[in-house]
Amino acid sequence: MNTEMSLVSVIVPVYNVEKYVKRCIESIIEQSFRNLQIILVDDGSTDSSGKICDDMREMDKRIEVYHIENRGLSGARNYGIKHIKGEYVVFVDSDDFIGKSHIENLYSALINEPKAHLSVTSYTRFYEGQAEIEPLPSEEECCTFSPIEALAIATDISDRKCFQEYAWGKMYDKSLFPLIVFPEGKLYEDRYICYKIILNSEAIAYENSNDYFYLCNRSGSITNSRDLKHLDCLNATKSMMDYTERSFHDAYPIAYARYCSELFSFFGLAVSEKDYKVANTLYSDILATRNKALSCPTVHRTTKIGFLLTYFGKTVCKAAIRTNDSAIRAIKEIKKQKALHAQKH
Repeated sequence: MNTEMSLVSVIVPVYNVEKYVKRCIESIIEQSFRNLQIILVDDGSTDSSGKICDDMREMDKRIEVYHIENRGLSGARNYGIKHIKGEYVVFVDSDDFIGKSHIENLYSALINEPKAHLSVTSYTRFYEGQAEIEPLPSEEECCTFSPIEALAIATDISDRKCFQEYAWGKMYDKSLFPLIVFPEGKLYEDRYICYKIILNSEAIAYENSNDYFYLCNRSGSITNSRDLKHLDCLNATKSMMDYTERSFHDAYPIAYARYCSELFSFFGLAVSEKDYKVANTLYSDILATRNKALSCPTVHRTTKIGFLLTYFGKTVCKAAIRTNDSAIRAIKEIKKQKALHAQKH
């Protein structure tokens, strides 16, 4: 294969984002890497998003626009995948945008590591109202990870914070395309496929540009809301446990550690929402896995503290989780205000 001529397919699912989608598409059009197939999937938008896509297609012959009935984010991505012509694929969400060299950076990282089938970077958060946005400086050097190392990082089990398990911020070699099928009707659909992608890549090339720009506070965004519908996350982790236990046994302790952490996260959420039926079920699960969790080396020490608190009863455990959640919310708000303040000065 002549790598200089490699085609990269970029898939953008679009749904009711008329305020943001033009910026997103322009950031793709302006990429330093020029050999692109830009696939815009209008997922039944009821605002002007679809028309904006059509208008942008008139400006750049690399753009293909598909209008479909609403299927959700997974359905739109899956539809786009059917039209891939490239050797590689990149996902961009339509309320976000990418730095001018984002695709070139991922491409260079991937082709310069012969064993890699996947290249990854992290993201830079931004908020509505920010006038200037610069990539977040990285503390990590560009490097190559084994699948086990990469999975621990993506699932927050590792102390290293190089990248996350979102579909975006990555470039996938075509050998991985059969694994990229997003489950429809699920929230956090990325979680159902990311572990499969990582574990089936012989190596993962990490580059530290952090030039995917992620909008944090869009109203209506799934990742900016928090409710018990997000129990899909726990179901995705159970799927990962089953998959690793069957096919990648060395990765099972990572999946299990995440499961333990999420049990407490959703127990706390159920308590805060006063859904005591769900809370009691989760607490029973916590007690059932307590001994195994306390002896498992991959379970984080803060999670083990949670398991230890259960020896003092459910009430103490609830109080500790409420305190922890309040601290996390306060830290997030401080980070947001700092980011906005920095842009104003």
